[in-house]
Amino acid sequence: MNKDQPDLAESYRLETEFSPNHVRHTKHARGSSERSERVEDWSQGEVLGYGAFGVVHKELESKTGRCRAVRMIDKRRLPAQFDYSRELLVIAILAKHKSLFVKFLGWFEDRNTLYITMEYLEKGDLGRYIGKPLEQEAVQKITKQVLEGLDVMHRKGIAHRDLKPENIFVVSMSPVWIKLGDFGISKRIRAQDATSFHTQVSTRVYAAPEVLGVDSNSETSTYTIAVDIWSLGCVIYELLVGARLFPTESGIFYYFFGKWSFPADELKRLSPPISDAGISLIKSMISLEPGDRPTVLSSLGHTWISSLESDSDGDI
Repeated sequence: MNKDQPDLAESYRLETEFSPNHVRHTKHARGSSERSERVEDWSQGEVLGYGAFGVVHKELESKTGRCRAVRMIDKRRLPAQFDYSRELLVIAILAKHKSLFVKFLGWFEDRNTLYITMEYLEKGDLGRYIGKPLEQEAVQKITKQVLEGLDVMHRKGIAHRDLKPENIFVVSMSPVWIKLGDFGISKRIRAQDATSFHTQVSTRVYAAPEVLGVDSNSETSTYTIAVDIWSLGCVIYELLVGARLFPTESGIFYYFFGKWSFPADELKRLSPPISDAGISLIKSMISLEPGDRPTVLSSLGHTWISSLESDSDGDI
């Protein structure tokens, strides 16, 4: 781990012993006058998913039967400039907001692998629910909860930068309760930094034009937290229609250069049709100019979101 890693992330490090069939964590009680410890033995189970630099496994604790998800990141596959302590810090900063973000349970490492342990959510991610349109009210509630998570992130100077259905995890669909997760390419803005980014990251069919470098005539390669709003607009459309707004990266180029128009008719053809307010919000989120996109707060105040019944907050 980098020597300059902040103490906050370090406080989540798990004391670990590696064995052929399991890992053992020893946890020491805090604030107790008597020294006490708890031992947990975790064994590896099924594969839950794959990422760019590793795999996610389900693990089972032998004594209690509790489950967790463990993301195993192969350090040898990381780009030379990739600082994985950044993700640990982001997760640690967001950890206290347990209703909005997948719960962080700690991390450990060996020479070649970083292990990030998170709560196991049996219903998986929103990618499981893609393929047929979801009810408009369910999508409104999902959108509101994503915006609430982004509000916390943006207030803390953090951009997600890879918002997509696979990074939105489902606690329940009835009532609706989702959590944001996978902060592998999230970026925290420090006080001395500008509020902009340069690197091309994110899943490209959900990426804003400025991330992809669509405008070759642009004099700058920077982009801002408005990239999260673009990605959310793409996600909302996909949940409502059951198909991606931009099936391929080239579609974003066509849209940028005026060779393809926003498909409002697809939303109006749904049964029941999406309201004009919903269409206007999605369309504004994928405005070509980042400054023309709504902020998180203005999106939360938009009629399509603010018209939700107040008891929807009780879902969380």
